[in-house]
Amino acid sequence: MFGRIGYSTGASNPIEQFYSLGAFSRGLVPTRDRDTCGLGYYHANLSDEIRPFLNVHSEQGVEFFYNIEITPWLHITPTCR
Repeated sequence: MFGRIGYSTGASNPIEQFYSLGAFSRGLVPTRDRDTCGLGYYHANLSDEIRPFLNVHSEQGVEFFYNIEITPWLHITPTCR
C-alpha cells in the first residue's frame, strides 16, 4: 500500500493539493521476481492562478503501472491512465 499528500499555497505551484493512494505487488510474470505492478488513484486541486486558463478546478484519475527491471539500475515503467 502507498499514499501521498502534497500541499502548497498555490502561489508558486499550479497544484494546491494532491492526494494519491494505491497498492502494488510483485509483477505478473512468475520468472521476473523484481518486476512490480500496481493500481492507484489520484486527486489534484488546482490553484486559483491557473483555473481561469484551464476552466477546471480539480482533476482525478486511476492509473495502472507495470515496472520492468531491465538491470538493477535501469527500470522501465509503462502506465495506463
